[in-house]
Amino acid sequence: MKKVRAFGIGSSVIAAGMCILIGGQVARADFSIGEPTILASQINTGQHDFASYISADGLQLLFSSGRYGGMGGYDLWLATRATVDDAWSIPQNLGPTINTFNNEKTPIFSKDGLSLYFSSDRPGGRGSYDIWVSIRPTLSAPWEKPVNLGSVVNSTYDESNPTLSSDGLSLYFSEYGTWPDHRSRPGGFGQSDIWVSTRSTTSAPWGAPMNLGETVNGPGGDYVGDVSDNGLVLFLYSNRQGSLGIWEDLYVARRISTADPWGNSTRLGDNVNRKVMDLSPDVSADGSTLYWSSWPTAAGQLDLYQAPILPIVDLNADDKVDGEDMAILIDHWHTSDPLCDIGPTPLGDGFVDIEDLIVMSEYLEPGFGRIAHWTLDEIEGDIAHDSVGSDNANVHGGAVWQPDAGQIAGALELDGVDDYVAPMCILNPSDGPFRIYAWIKGGAPGQVIASQTPTQSDLGCVFLAADPANGTLLTEAILPPLPLKSDMVITDGEWHEVGLDWDGGYRHLYVDDIEVAVDGMKLPGLVSTGWLNIGTGKVFESGSFWSGLIDDVRVYEQGVQ
Repeated sequence: MKKVRAFGIGSSVIAAGMCILIGGQVARADFSIGEPTILASQINTGQHDFASYISADGLQLLFSSGRYGGMGGYDLWLATRATVDDAWSIPQNLGPTINTFNNEKTPIFSKDGLSLYFSSDRPGGRGSYDIWVSIRPTLSAPWEKPVNLGSVVNSTYDESNPTLSSDGLSLYFSEYGTWPDHRSRPGGFGQSDIWVSTRSTTSAPWGAPMNLGETVNGPGGDYVGDVSDNGLVLFLYSNRQGSLGIWEDLYVARRISTADPWGNSTRLGDNVNRKVMDLSPDVSADGSTLYWSSWPTAAGQLDLYQAPILPIVDLNADDKVDGEDMAILIDHWHTSDPLCDIGPTPLGDGFVDIEDLIVMSEYLEPGFGRIAHWTLDEIEGDIAHDSVGSDNANVHGGAVWQPDAGQIAGALELDGVDDYVAPMCILNPSDGPFRIYAWIKGGAPGQVIASQTPTQSDLGCVFLAADPANGTLLTEAILPPLPLKSDMVITDGEWHEVGLDWDGGYRHLYVDDIEVAVDGMKLPGLVSTGWLNIGTGKVFESGSFWSGLIDDVRVYEQGVQ
């Protein structure tokens, strides 16, 4: 896969707001928006096509359109595709159960696809526009007659632009007032504000709406677009001062965690904001693609666009990604610093950890980062491919590929008797810091996840294993063997991400991204120059073979100090 690097202002991509205020501190945004492309002609017509929503699996595109063939006014339409690499189908009208002679706009599915929220000025509402919801019992069942959300959410003002959090417990929406002052319900700040209503469960009623506050809402019109899947990034559009367009531009607000308040809204770059109007931003569930509606010229109409969202991995903005950027990331390890929070998606997850290291290693200059990565996603054969290097591995003993059973896509199932994986890879601690991580499920006390075979000059070592006494994670990566043991059981039948970090003086053990053990004193230099083994002990001893699943084994050159 071709790597696209997102650098500073001087590059071909524009940073998503170079400074964002979070918790009283100014921090660089950690993603950028790539080159926009207009969606295909079967999606966009000579009429207004706008307010798109991409389903969680990326296979359904729901949007509003005034195209011919509808029920009247603006209708809701749905296009589908078989895979994310396929073209969109001809959009289909959602039909008379959903659409009316009035206007239906700004639709969104719940993440499970069983609820459809939208705004409409149809009869039976409380204001000109209200929010409505239709449900269905299964994905193949037809939509039921829409129901007004009621007087707690809807009011005599206009409610529109509903969007749901990924857990379905927060409903964001826009509310704008009517003539003559155009102000919304009491507690608002401008002509249109963004509000949120919450509920305790997906079957509970929605609570009283709360205004998102002055960091998000200003004196003009502010309208919600979408909230990222992790709930930490809010995409909106606004006509506030500083917008380039005659009407609205796209903005973004962030927060460190879902318990924190939103930071200041920051305008996205000029490559997405045009001269007239840009509105209704929507982000894919994996955080990789931004969809929005644009009216670039006064003589045109609203069309649907998309652009890639890219991580900013050049942390010191020197137009290269190298050890200095890695050092910045390591210095902020286990913090919430947004500068370094670049994974697992470009929007981050609110925490600097192994996910961010994985992302950075994809962009590092030669000589830094990931040495090898065996995804173990194959479906047949006796070769496990190294996705970042040339250390392809031989699979021994008849281990079984499980393409649908992994923690990340597929996995390899080992029988605990003679199955193991043998990469042509050497981890010599005397060469410098390294890390080795893997996802595992199953196993038994005494079994080994990763080891290195002895040579004439050294005795080999056990990098990661389950303690023979109780199944907790341990390492024996020192000569003579001196185990470092944790209290974390890894043989309980659940998925665990286990890891060893050798920083040149201390061994650190991790389970599920939590440090569970570290040496109490600095160790002498280590030497181990044999071949790496996955799923067996260093001399293939009976009882050391892993019985269970192993997935996504990664090796890095850089330790965490």
